[in-house]
Formats: sequence, C-alpha cells, structure tokens
Amino acid sequence: MTETLQTLLFVLLNGLVSGGVLFLIAAGLTLIFGVCRVVNFAHGSLAMLGAFLTYSLLAYVPYPLAILGAVLTVALLGAGIERSVIRPLNRAPELFQLLATFALVLIIQDAALAIWGPEDLLGPRWPSLSGSITLLERRYPVYNLFLIAIAALVAFGLHRLMTRTRFGILIRAATLDAPMLGALGVREDHLRTAVFALGAGLAGLGGALLLPRDAAHLGLDLTLVVDAFVVVVVGGLGSVGGAFRAAFLIGLVQSAALVIWPKSSLVLPFLIMALTLWLRPQGLGGKPPPPPGPPPLAERAPPLKLWTLWQKQALALGLLALATAPLWLGLLPGSPRAYGLLLLTEILCLGLFALSLHWLIGVGGLVTFGQAAFFGLGAYGLALTLPLARLDLPEGGALALGLGAATLIGGLGGLGVGALAVRLSGVSLAMVSLAVAQGLWSLAIQAKDWTGGDDGLLGLSPRGFFADRGVFFLLALALTVAMGILLRRLSFAPTGAFLRAFRDHPGRAAASGLSMTTIKLRAFALSGAIAGLAGGLTVLTRGSAFPQLASLSQSVDGLVMLVLGGQFSLFGAFGGAAVFHTLHSELIRSTPYWRAIFGVALLGLIFGRLALKSGRPRWFGR
Repeated sequence: MTETLQTLLFVLLNGLVSGGVLFLIAAGLTLIFGVCRVVNFAHGSLAMLGAFLTYSLLAYVPYPLAILGAVLTVALLGAGIERSVIRPLNRAPELFQLLATFALVLIIQDAALAIWGPEDLLGPRWPSLSGSITLLERRYPVYNLFLIAIAALVAFGLHRLMTRTRFGILIRAATLDAPMLGALGVREDHLRTAVFALGAGLAGLGGALLLPRDAAHLGLDLTLVVDAFVVVVVGGLGSVGGAFRAAFLIGLVQSAALVIWPKSSLVLPFLIMALTLWLRPQGLGGKPPPPPGPPPLAERAPPLKLWTLWQKQALALGLLALATAPLWLGLLPGSPRAYGLLLLTEILCLGLFALSLHWLIGVGGLVTFGQAAFFGLGAYGLALTLPLARLDLPEGGALALGLGAATLIGGLGGLGVGALAVRLSGVSLAMVSLAVAQGLWSLAIQAKDWTGGDDGLLGLSPRGFFADRGVFFLLALALTVAMGILLRRLSFAPTGAFLRAFRDHPGRAAASGLSMTTIKLRAFALSGAIAGLAGGLTVLTRGSAFPQLASLSQSVDGLVMLVLGGQFSLFGAFGGAAVFHTLHSELIRSTPYWRAIFGVALLGLIFGRLALKSGRPRWFGR
C-alpha cells in the first residue's frame, strides 16, 4: 500500500513539475498569438537563449540575478524581434509569417553555436535548492518543488495582470477585437511590442529554470516549441487559462506514462491533442474562430490561365532535355553522369514534394506545416514493403508494389490529418499539422523494431535493371510528369475550382452550398499521396530511410521551395526545388554556420516578395 502511495505521489509531483515548465513557455506563446496573431516559431529559441544566458551569467552573479538578467535580455530581444520582423509582416500571408519566425530559429541557433559551441552545457546546482526532502520514506528534490511553486506564482500573477490592471484589459481587448481597440485610440504597435517582450521574457524564464536540472543544448529550441504548440492547441489559441489546464494535463499524463508504458510518453501529448480537436476544435479554453474572410491582398492568387503556345514549347523542350540527360551527361568532360543523375533525381523528388504543397497551399489555401508526415509515411511504407515484395516478385514488380504502398499510405495519412483538421484553417491548421508530424516523427524514433530508430533502414537501393541511375531517373521523371499532368487537369476540373473558391473567399463558397468537409478531405488525401510517392522515391534514391524524413526541417524545406518558386505556380515547385537543393548543398559544404546564412536569405526572400506585391514593408511606425 505504501509503495502504491509513493508511486502515485511521485507521479503527481513529476507531472506538476513538467506541466509547470510547459506552462511557463506556452503562456508566453499564447499571449503573443492572442495579441499579435502570429505563431512565433522562435519562441523555443528564446527559451534556449534563456538557458544559455543563465549559464554564462552564473560565472559572475548568483542564480537569482543570473536568471533575472537572462529574462530581461531575452525580453529586450523579443521587443527587437517584434519591431524588426513581426511588425512588417502584420498584414502578410500566414505562410510568410511562419517561415519568417522559422528563419529566426535558424539564425538564433547558429548564433548560439558561435557563442557557446556545440557541446551540452550543464549548469551548477542552485546552492540553496540543491537538497532533497523525505516524502513517504523517499527522497524528492527540493528544486522540483521550487519549480512547482514558481509556475503557480506566475499563473497567479498572470491572472491578476489580466483581470486587475489596465495593461491586462488592453491585452484581452486586443485578443477579442484589435481593430476596435485601435479605433478607440490605443497604440496597437506599442501594445504588441510590450506583449511580445512579456511573452519572450516568460520563455526566457522557462529556459533559465530548466538549467539546474537539464543541460542547455542546441536542440532545445525545437523540442520546447513543439511541446508548447501542443499545449497551446489543446488549451485554445489565445487562452492563458486554457494553456494552464492543458500544460498540467499533459504533464500529468506524461508522468504516468513514464511509469506505465515509457515508450508512449512522447506520443501521448499528440494523441491528447487529436482527441481534444475532435471533441472541441477550439481547445479547452478557446472560443470558436470568426467566419473566415477573403485573404490579404498580398496573398491573392492570379487567375488560372491556359498555357500559351510558347509555354508549351518550352515545357516540351525542357522535358526532352531531361529525358535525354542520361545520354548527354555521359558526353560531358569529367564523366559527371552518376553525380549529375543523382542530383537531378533528388531535385525531382524534392520538386514532387513541393508539388504536393502547391496543391494544398497554392490551389487550396490550406497552410500546413506538417507535410513531412506524409513524406515520412510514404518513405517508411516503401521501406517496409520493398524487402517483403522482393521475396516473391522481380525487381520491377517489387518497386511498383513499394511505390504503390508509399502513395497509398501517404494518401491515407493525408485523409487522417484532413479528418482531424477539417474544421480548422489558417494558423490553427498549420499548428495542428505540425504537431501531427512531430508525433509521427517521435513514433518513428521510438518504434525501433519497425523503423530502426535513429539507425534507420538500409539496403533499399534499386537492384538489377533499375540499379542504373539513368533508368531510375527516367522512372522518377515519368512519375513526376504524371503527377504534374494530374494536378494541372484537376486545377481546371470542378475539384480545383471548388478549392480555389474556398481559397479566395471561404465564406461565400460555404454560402453557395459547397461542402468544405468533402473538399478538404480530398485535397489532403491527394496531397498526402503525392508527398508519399515523393518520400518513396527519395528512399530509393538514397537507399535508406531515417526518421529525419518526417521531421520539422523536412516540412520547412518544402515550404521554402514553394516560396522560392511561387506558391501559385506548378512549375515553381520544381524551380524552387532546383535552386534550394543547389544552394543548400553548397552552404553545408562551405560553412558550419549555413543555417544563419539560410535564415537571413529566407527573410530577404519573404520581405522581397512582400515589397514586390504590396509595396515596401514598414518597419517602424503604425
């Protein structure tokens, strides 16, 4: 009996500790979204900076002053980010906002790499909180109890701030109706900067308080921000009270899972999110979103037109050049045939992946940040099917079965995500798709018996006749052309017309009697199938499958390719893939700080696109 009580007590306490840290970080993200209407991908990076800054300041001052200094520094950095990056994107498409904050993640990560190095940094114990106390004849760290108390104090302070101060009233008013608040004479820009600084400070506090019990490392940013996203989605976008309940719910469930079934601890938060969205799409404390209106001017697509004669001729010449690449690459000096074909095949795979995003975002206006989920499902679908198919079928039949499985599993994954997110749009949809993708990525790492975990699955290169890179390139080219023709025809078919109607004005499309549920499900299923096929071809090109194929970075790569080539252009997906793959490969080889260079280039691309579409961005002023 005593042992059972001990287990229950320590599960409760550990859950409160985890939930408290999650709340500190998620509360800032919730406040920022409520007022600024921006999902800040760099929020986890700000928490990581809080941990690193605390580590450095501890060499000069005691823990309380080090944490205070880190929090104030991160808050000031947050205010600078709001003024220089977030404010110019206030009226920009949601896709640009998400990519801009992810560019900040890359820049901050390389800045941390340059300052603190790649090693994990474990801070010293807090001298006055380094002991433990006895609870039911077992020792428990005092510092964990301190974390619970700090989380409770912050929650109480935020409640008082939101309900008893003018600043809190303005925050709630901006969350409900920001334009009306501006019409009453309140400087919205000043309020947004203050709230962003407050949210950044809370993130820095959460990261700083992690240091005495966890190491500060460069991977901390994405780990924390994904966990915070799950809390915000479950709690409800913009609801601090909902984030409080969601954080402690997830913390307690994870703590119990570590005792009952440790392998499920990473996946359970995403299952909780899926169940919450199914039963209550707005989250535990959120409110139903207002009816969607037309997209911003910078986001509106040009009318879809038939190709002109010269465009058809240019396409035919381009396809002819690609189809004969196995011949003319072998005639070039230096015999670059093998490398050239590998490069072209990888570009085709990436272009096909970007094409799946073009169908969702460019044609349907459905912003997703978790497309790598379908890519990874297709990759593992082929990786698990191909070895079994080779036992009974020739190589051609095995490849056909493997690629068919990749396409089917990717399509089913798209159908599942579509069913989950059918009542969502905009930022909510992007966050949910990201969380689902991260859940699948976590599952791929933990299910080592099926996926090989971090060791991956090897020996998946084509064999026999298809082992020749020229033959396999032609196979990939044929499948890519077929998918391009399919999407082009569907764009002019009723399916494409319905998608464009919802993209351009969801309210009018729904009022005309169109079923948004059916159209979204079809769009996600087709996009997932194409991404799954791209994942299967990528596995065959590389000869291996790893969990990174379903990671967040893979999703971001696809979005960057789409923005590079133009989200409304069918050809742009492949042009963006060619430019991205070439630059990405060169940057990785040339410098260890390629992420920062890539992040700055991505910000330049986003602001350049906005300047061309809607005039010069305004960095300062209202």
